[in-house]
Amino acid sequence: AGGGLISMRVGEALHRLGIKITFVIKSNRVLSQILDKPASVIVEQVLAEHDIEIIKEDEIIKIVEGKAHLNSGRSLSCSLVVFGKGVRPNVHFLKGSGIEVNRGIVVNEYQQTNLEDIYAAGDVAETIDITYGEKRINALWPVAREQGHIAALNMASIHTICEGSVARNTLEIFGLPIFTAGMGHDEGLEVVREQGQGIKHSLNSGDLYQVLPLRKVS
Repeated sequence: AGGGLISMRVGEALHRLGIKITFVIKSNRVLSQILDKPASVIVEQVLAEHDIEIIKEDEIIKIVEGKAHLNSGRSLSCSLVVFGKGVRPNVHFLKGSGIEVNRGIVVNEYQQTNLEDIYAAGDVAETIDITYGEKRINALWPVAREQGHIAALNMASIHTICEGSVARNTLEIFGLPIFTAGMGHDEGLEVVREQGQGIKHSLNSGDLYQVLPLRKVS
């Protein structure tokens, strides 16, 4: 269940073990958080070539006696169900602590919370996303590493500013390499394509907002 990065990788690994794979995704396309529709279509074509079924705009509501029952009323026989439905920062324990929390822990440019001498970094911290120009969570290992380093320096009274981060991901699905960076949607963007290279640049007001290189490998 789920059509994100982790689900894609797990699905491919299980397929290589000879297991029949069916993706059940709530959205209208795979990798909807990082790819636009044309790019998602390319990925779906690759999955179809490997006899992988994709059920869109549906979700599992219960599993009973080897059958996954979907919201649409359809049921699927299954021996294994893997859920990859995204992640949420674990901030529930901070309720009543006085620390400002939105979706994650809100920090300033020094990785400091609204309480003196308390810092946050990594997948739980909301910092400036350079592309969006607002505070967001970019749950990526290199971002977490940099934020942790900056937080440690500031805790040691070495004043260091976090300039922000950019969401980006790299993966390969059945030989199709994908790199995406920037905004996860394509609203209000001008699209510039490099013919024959499978590379798309999306622009907004002259600024580069999204890069989606895809190349199908035979």
